[in-house]
Amino acid sequence: MPLLEALELELCDEMEGPALVAELTEFLRIHPTIRSVKLAGSAHTFMGLFIITPTRQLCPLLEDLHIGPCPSFDKAVLLEVVASRAGLMEASSSQDIIPLEDVFLHQCPLTCKATISLLDTFVNLVIIEGQIAPDNSNDFELDSEHGSPP
Repeated sequence: MPLLEALELELCDEMEGPALVAELTEFLRIHPTIRSVKLAGSAHTFMGLFIITPTRQLCPLLEDLHIGPCPSFDKAVLLEVVASRAGLMEASSSQDIIPLEDVFLHQCPLTCKATISLLDTFVNLVIIEGQIAPDNSNDFELDSEHGSPP
């Protein structure tokens, strides 16, 4: 699989732990050609692996991120993934990393309009059979000083 371009992970809650994170990290490291990732079930817990940092730059060609269906997901982590891959953070200054273009939310839990609007300024956001929370919901915005969620 040296030229793997798409990856779909679907996990159940019992399949979590440090060993699995280490194995997935190594798998992503040796497959830098991945352009599309879908995280379903509890696989969304691995979303943080796609945050670009000075020491971790997995899937540098990632263009499309699909999340769901899932019972819940961490919106702060999603915003950090998007920010790091949209050139907002210093860690994403590597020339070899292309910007994330599309985020698809498939049957995901409530997301407020402010978060949707914020994500939509950096990527093409597609919500498939999702629900939008009222504007007064307890959501967050990107911290403009640091380029990441508070």
